[in-house]
Amino acid sequence: MGCSTRVLHRVVVAGLSVLFVSPKRSVKKDTSANRNKMSCGGWSETKPTDEDVSLLCRWMQNISESETNRTYDEFTAVEYRSQVVAGINFLVKVHVGENDYVHLMIFQSPLLGNTIETQFLGVQGDHKLEDHLEPFKPSSLNEYLD
Repeated sequence: MGCSTRVLHRVVVAGLSVLFVSPKRSVKKDTSANRNKMSCGGWSETKPTDEDVSLLCRWMQNISESETNRTYDEFTAVEYRSQVVAGINFLVKVHVGENDYVHLMIFQSPLLGNTIETQFLGVQGDHKLEDHLEPFKPSSLNEYLD
């Protein structure tokens, strides 16, 4: 069973916040079957990208281009892994043209009130379709602010 709701998303990049309101849609109620698929702290198996992860990646395209010094005509999330922490870390394979891919790390806070905070953690370029999604050390943008 689910409910229909809108959620305010705050995307934080280099200390700057941008707010987005998600479209009204059905939110699925968490079930014990869903919770058992992920263990707290461990990375999930690789899964096909869903609508939510695709949206997160679209929000991160500009900062990914800035970090890799490239412009992408295509930026399509293909598959991802997730890790439950005090929120969720996402590791996403994104198709950026021909046989070129980048891997993104994104953090999303738990829902607090009607707000979710999303943070860009890093990007790795020069990947191929067959490359496995392996966690990497985030390139904290806060280093640039120090």
